[in-house]
Amino acid sequence: MLKRLFFAIWLAGIAVEPASAGEILYRGVRPLAMGDAFTAVANDENAAFYNPAGLHWIETPHTAFLTPQVDIGTIPASLISPCGTEIDTATITDTLRGMVGKRQYLRGSLLTDYLRRDIQLGILLQARLEFEVHQPSYPYVDVDSGTDIVYFLGVAQGVWDDALKMGFSPKLVQRNELAKRYTVTDISSSNFDFMGDVKSGSAVGLDFGAIYTTEMMGYETSFGVAGQNIGRLNFSGGVNSVPAKVNLGASMRIPFDMWFGPYTLLAALDFKDVWNFYGPDRDIPKRFHFGMELPFNKYFTLRAGIKQSYWTYGAALAIGILKFSYANYTEELGGYGGQRGDVRNVLEVAAVF
Repeated sequence: MLKRLFFAIWLAGIAVEPASAGEILYRGVRPLAMGDAFTAVANDENAAFYNPAGLHWIETPHTAFLTPQVDIGTIPASLISPCGTEIDTATITDTLRGMVGKRQYLRGSLLTDYLRRDIQLGILLQARLEFEVHQPSYPYVDVDSGTDIVYFLGVAQGVWDDALKMGFSPKLVQRNELAKRYTVTDISSSNFDFMGDVKSGSAVGLDFGAIYTTEMMGYETSFGVAGQNIGRLNFSGGVNSVPAKVNLGASMRIPFDMWFGPYTLLAALDFKDVWNFYGPDRDIPKRFHFGMELPFNKYFTLRAGIKQSYWTYGAALAIGILKFSYANYTEELGGYGGQRGDVRNVLEVAAVF
């Protein structure tokens, strides 16, 4: 029965992620593989969520329908093993003790969008299950799960012969949120019903961005700024608000020759939450992000970076209209970089027309 409870919490969250406070609504596989350093890059379907100014770089229009993405951290075996039929305080306590100190995380999303130069229009469906058990003597569970539906529009324009690109992205977010602490006594109660703790609300958000491109040391160099959730995402229905964040970034394209021909290495650097609107992220090293990307041809690309003091890496493979993308990254759960990392893997399969 306890296992069914956690499975039910999982199902309750399947429709879209309530972004953690101070975090953007959506994180793409490509940026995550590059250490999440994307403010001065943002030249693909991730632009509306990272820096809408990057939409001015789009060269080829595309339409993607229900692009699935799965982001997996730690999922306890008890969630997928055969469910028991008995439930009592002792069973609950023993099961929870086996999870103490281990953040359990699973995120899934479906993105549908139309993208062309200066315009992006789309709908994002995203779901997240996240919980952690504390205190082995008498365990309790902090659950932070839920769903979002995000309707978004991205618009950009270039000026000064396209040296300066500017853009904005309004969003309507509909959210279901389960953010609650449960004790063993709560869970073992005969009338326990977590669905009564789910809150629903909506909010309108706005992102803006600018990217200036010039030449430095003979290389194409870009500097970007992006404001996310301007004025906060203030949800109705008692759902927790999400604070604004301002990010700075720089990127450089470095051409070079190898045995098999010419290549261009993309290097990027971000500093997140410049004014520390999100209070818990006070650690400076935790807010620096660095990434690199090396396309070998139009079919295969390698990526790597550093996010919150941890290495990231990933790759992309294009076969016809299908594009497979993978990233491995670590999310810092503590107050400073390197304190308490949670390793996660993300996989995305996109059919682009």
